[in-house]
Amino acid sequence: MKLLTTSDYIADASKAIARSKKRVIVMTLCISREAETKLFMDSLENAAKRGVDVKIAADTFTFSAFGGYFSPFKRLHRNSRAAKKLANKLWSRGAEFRWLGGNWRINPFAGVTHVKWTIVDDVVYCFGGVNLYGKGARNIDYMFKIDDKKLADLLTKEHEKIVQTDRDPTDYSGFYKQLDYGNLLIDSGQKNDSMIYERAVELAEQSESILFVSQYCPTGRLAKVLHRKKAAVYYNQPKSTHRWTKLMLRYARLTSGIKTRYKKTTYLHGKFIIFTMQDGSKVALTGSHNFSYSGVRFGTREVELETHDQKTIAQLEDFFVKFVS
Repeated sequence: MKLLTTSDYIADASKAIARSKKRVIVMTLCISREAETKLFMDSLENAAKRGVDVKIAADTFTFSAFGGYFSPFKRLHRNSRAAKKLANKLWSRGAEFRWLGGNWRINPFAGVTHVKWTIVDDVVYCFGGVNLYGKGARNIDYMFKIDDKKLADLLTKEHEKIVQTDRDPTDYSGFYKQLDYGNLLIDSGQKNDSMIYERAVELAEQSESILFVSQYCPTGRLAKVLHRKKAAVYYNQPKSTHRWTKLMLRYARLTSGIKTRYKKTTYLHGKFIIFTMQDGSKVALTGSHNFSYSGVRFGTREVELETHDQKTIAQLEDFFVKFVS
């Protein structure tokens, strides 16, 4: 497993897609062709055009991110129209493109598929938080690159299940699998159901010390454990965020009593927790989950890796030193 920063991930995956021979599978929260993602989108189009099996799924939260979370005109925003144009062009080139989440949501944060992965032949890019649009490509974030046919096949099957059950998320029960380098966890997306969050709470209770990194302040039972154990917590300063995120962070900080140690102004989007256990060993959770209970309450689908692999954990620690601390 190799940790790639946001720009390195997009560049590496774009080159891999350009060389792909059999399949390219992409799932993301938000998608667009902008300067930072143009090469990636062009590679997708070209791969589909030459007959590679290209399947893309993006969440309709894309339109909320571009046109305003609660705006009734968010789908008419210039960037939203461009995203729909991109989807149509990919279809015309022979790719399968699916918008997840239905046409309308009263609550734009409910029922969101927050999973991020790119599968190119037998190589997987996953267990990070990078979204495939301009702003997302400028955040402090990462993805792991794993050359593993078994994992590529597993995630391809789960991708298809998620797409097929999108109209009725209760048909998807989530997924758990033990791998050579850790455990793969995919949340069902059903309200108040997150094996990832529950595992984070369990590990936090058992640990001696905790390093927590996320874009959001932790909330719920996990926050109580982190506060009690005086965890080192890093999330975005409210003053550096969008007005809705600013309000959410201030409320979460007030209710949890947890202040952030993150001092930089560049938006932090990577999310992981490193637990140091009583015997000195370390366990990490890394992936798409923000570890805020609101996502659990609203039914957000997530993907995560739980790992004891010290080389993987060392890469997260190095990322922390270089970009977060």
